[in-house]
Amino acid sequence: MEELKYRNEEEMKESSVEWLGKIPRKWELKQLKYLFTYIKGKNPFNIIPYKEGAAPYITTEFLRTEMTDKYVSSTKGLIKVKENDLLLLWDGANAGEFFIGKDGVLGSTFVKFDINTNDSYDYLKYFAKSYEKYLRRMTIGMGIPHVNSDILKNLNFVKPNNILEQQKIANFLDIKTSQFDSIIFKKEKLIEKLKEAKKSLISEVVTGKVKIVDGEMIERKPEEMKDSGIQWLGMIPKDWEVKRLKYLMEINPPKSEVINKNIECSFVPMNMIHNGIIETEDKKVVKDVFGGYTYFRNEDIIMAKVTPCYENGDIAIARNLKNGIGFGTTEINVFRVYNNTEHIYYLMQESHFVRYGSSHMTGVAGLKRVPTSYFENYKTGIPSIKEQNEIAEFLNEKIIDINNIITKNQSQIQKLKEAKQSLISEAVTGKIDLREWEIKE
Repeated sequence: MEELKYRNEEEMKESSVEWLGKIPRKWELKQLKYLFTYIKGKNPFNIIPYKEGAAPYITTEFLRTEMTDKYVSSTKGLIKVKENDLLLLWDGANAGEFFIGKDGVLGSTFVKFDINTNDSYDYLKYFAKSYEKYLRRMTIGMGIPHVNSDILKNLNFVKPNNILEQQKIANFLDIKTSQFDSIIFKKEKLIEKLKEAKKSLISEVVTGKVKIVDGEMIERKPEEMKDSGIQWLGMIPKDWEVKRLKYLMEINPPKSEVINKNIECSFVPMNMIHNGIIETEDKKVVKDVFGGYTYFRNEDIIMAKVTPCYENGDIAIARNLKNGIGFGTTEINVFRVYNNTEHIYYLMQESHFVRYGSSHMTGVAGLKRVPTSYFENYKTGIPSIKEQNEIAEFLNEKIIDINNIITKNQSQIQKLKEAKQSLISEAVTGKIDLREWEIKE
């Protein structure tokens, strides 16, 4: 990446806004409410598969992947989105994240921004994205987090008065951020492949298609198998039993067993469960989170119940909780397994389990939830306790290697995103001097 030129100190002034720091003396400071108007999307009456002439229904998945199977046949009364419109995810686990729009219809989890000045829309979009981390940190709401509208309206923007300079900054960022995005995309594709490999390995083992012998996977012979009576599962080992999960665990156990409400506990937001790891927030006192939050304890399995977190496999075994107790948002399901927790933990990551759970989701698009009844009535083959232990031990060893590679790449992606965000912030606040910058072939 080319060496960047920064403005001289004498060209700068204090912005009076902490995170903005110093800005060019001739630049103007304005709040978002004077630059944009925004409108919240609406849920369509009916979402259908693809049909000629139908408009795509805007979801985070569609914006990230450009793929969707959700369409709206009639756009009457709905909020239409055009290519390159600025959108903000208003509620959900990633509330506060900005997106660049695609042609379609906006759902109620998004808002669309329209510019009401003669400034460069491209420049202002980049400035808005520089606030993403702040908006995500400042979300409100006990259950489903959502953007704080008062904070949003009063966000401070700085801008050169010359629209050509604004557009030059936007052009610079178009080129530089695309370089970051290219590297990030490749790493994300690698992570997808690793996750699929992990799911495939788990499926082979927990469905009994292979057995573990001296730490190695051995394919079972036909004479070792029997019909499970479950269409998707097919044949299972003869000594395995078919059981519903409700006979293997307690789902969402009552918090009445917590007697001392004056002790500290760990608090886990829904979006802090990733790749088998739980990130806890600051410790809280039980009495402060007892009402309105979900309770769990050490060795419970916790799993996000809302899309897209459930589909991303946001699941972990709770360990090292403060005083052995944790609380999280109501969008977490808790499973207390009677025997081998780790075996069930891996079973819940099996491809069919996740996919079939997604098909049972209820609620509005983008915020659907897996009902408790799905987990209670899910039937699968269950081996003896001894074999459960062997499966868990084998997968613990194999999966940790895959997870380590995934975590390493996720860390690299995070650093790339932070570097990209830093570049955007320095460009839109005028710290990088782009007045003489020209596009090089």
